[in-house]
Amino acid sequence: RVSLPNMPKKEENASYQPTRGMGAMSAKTEQMGQEASSDLSAQLSATGMGGVKLKEFAAMGLAAWLFGARTKRKWGFDEALSHWEREGKQKGDPEAARYVGLCYQLGHGCIKDEKQAFNWYLRGAMHGDVLSARFVGSMYERGEGCEVDDEEAMSWFQRAAEGGDIEALRSIGSMIDQGRGAPYDHNEARRHFRAAAMGINFYARDEKSRIAALKLS
Repeated sequence: RVSLPNMPKKEENASYQPTRGMGAMSAKTEQMGQEASSDLSAQLSATGMGGVKLKEFAAMGLAAWLFGARTKRKWGFDEALSHWEREGKQKGDPEAARYVGLCYQLGHGCIKDEKQAFNWYLRGAMHGDVLSARFVGSMYERGEGCEVDDEEAMSWFQRAAEGGDIEALRSIGSMIDQGRGAPYDHNEARRHFRAAAMGINFYARDEKSRIAALKLS
């Protein structure tokens, strides 16, 4: 998992009470982390990325606020970006690579750059991050930072689903319903949408998921 910065010192944030590790956050810290997560989720959803959930941004939003708190600013995406780039390049941290991709896609701490975003998502995906894999698929689907490639999009969505990402099933269903990357099949598309809504992932390799998928069929 990506490492977060050290918590602000007590004199920098009077409401902070030191605890074990990240531990119990102050109400202010938790509030600001949630606010950042909500903003990030809304911004990414507005770009057309489907299935974006607040929890996918919890650590990213909290870290950005903590970096900012150390320099008396609300957000510290520029410092956070530098931190995540080091983690992604030097340690091969796939989650950090995804955060860098998000920063470049949304223009937080840097100038918006879809090609850079795509490359960082790809780095995260190649190191096993399933959310990065879904984001790579979305960018291939829309031609952002790369050429439109329906087959590649479908391949990355499937890889994300195989890794346990339920939301990737919605993306696969949408592609099938448009006849992109696979033959058009409305019933098959509906099966994917229904599975995603029910939290059943028939791409996952574990036994529980396979049994649930058989019942759905």
